[in-house]
Amino acid sequence: MAGEERLALRLAFEDLLYHEAALLDARRWEEWLGLLDDEIRYFAPLRANAPDEAERFNEHRRLALFDDNRAGIEARIARLNSGAAHADDPPSRVRHFVANVRILDHGTETARVASNVLVFKSRRERDETLFCGTRDDVWRRDGPRWRLRERRVLFDHHVIDNVTVFF
Repeated sequence: MAGEERLALRLAFEDLLYHEAALLDARRWEEWLGLLDDEIRYFAPLRANAPDEAERFNEHRRLALFDDNRAGIEARIARLNSGAAHADDPPSRVRHFVANVRILDHGTETARVASNVLVFKSRRERDETLFCGTRDDVWRRDGPRWRLRERRVLFDHHVIDNVTVFF
C-alpha cells in the first residue's frame, strides 16, 4: 500500500477509535455494540513478569482479567443498565483517551490496528481509577463499515480492581 493510502487508512481508524471512545464515555453501549462483529473476542490476559517475547509466547496459558464474546459483552451491558451492578451505582464518569494508533497489518477484508489507551474512571466524588494499556485489534470489513472482530488489551498494571468499564 502506498504511503498516502496507508495514511488515509490510519486516519480513518483514528476517527473510528475516537468515535468508539465517545460512545463508551457517553454510555451509548447499544451504538457501541453496532461496531462489534458477531464473532468478537474481547479479552485482557493477565500480565507476566517476563520479557515481551516470553510473555506473548505463554499468553494462551494464562488467566484473563476478562475474556468475552458478544453474549458476554451484552450480559455485562444488561447488568450495567439494570442497576444491579453495585460497583457502578451511581454510574461512573468515564473518559477514554486513545493515542499512538498504528496500522500493523491490513488487507482488503481485515486490518490489524494497535493503539494505546488511557481510561479515567471516577465515582462517588472520591473514587478514582486510571487504567493504562495497549490494544491490539482486528477489524473486519462489513460492506462500507469496519467491525471489531478481536480486541486484546494489555494493561500496564498487574492487578485491576473492579472492571466495570469497556476498553
